[in-house]
Amino acid sequence: ALGVAFVGPSGTVPLGPHRFKWAESVDEDRERIGSALETVADRVTVAPGRIVLIGFSQGAQMAAEIAAHHPNEFAGAIVMSPGTLSQLALRDIRVALDDRRFVVVVGSDENPGNVELAALDARQLRAAHAEVVHKAYAGMQTHAFPPDYEEALPRWVRFVLKTETKR
Repeated sequence: ALGVAFVGPSGTVPLGPHRFKWAESVDEDRERIGSALETVADRVTVAPGRIVLIGFSQGAQMAAEIAAHHPNEFAGAIVMSPGTLSQLALRDIRVALDDRRFVVVVGSDENPGNVELAALDARQLRAAHAEVVHKAYAGMQTHAFPPDYEEALPRWVRFVLKTETKR
């Protein structure tokens, strides 16, 4: 319905037969995403600069980091309840993100570290001139997808891809 394809690569570091985490290295994790996109290249046309990274928790922080550090490859990211094991916080963004968009969402009452990181990410992205939608879901206490995820995801994708300006 959105006219987009979804590719869901596992994290970079295996923790068992069905569990992975991200390396929290922009270069390593970007390479993992690139490999996943190459795997589907015969079935999906991958348009550089039109790719939206979507993640939750540690995957959300890596989505933001990778998209912010490689804006020629990625349109932006949808960042849900960002988390990190190594204290990443979008430091050292060396390029202007004038043409890029990000959605950063979190539960207002979930882990304070996630709430703080979401606010910091939104500030860092705005400082780099990205357009950012930042929302803390009032009363949401669990580290989980937002309650309106299914309804909001298409809107967020259209926002990041600039096919819809309403937030």
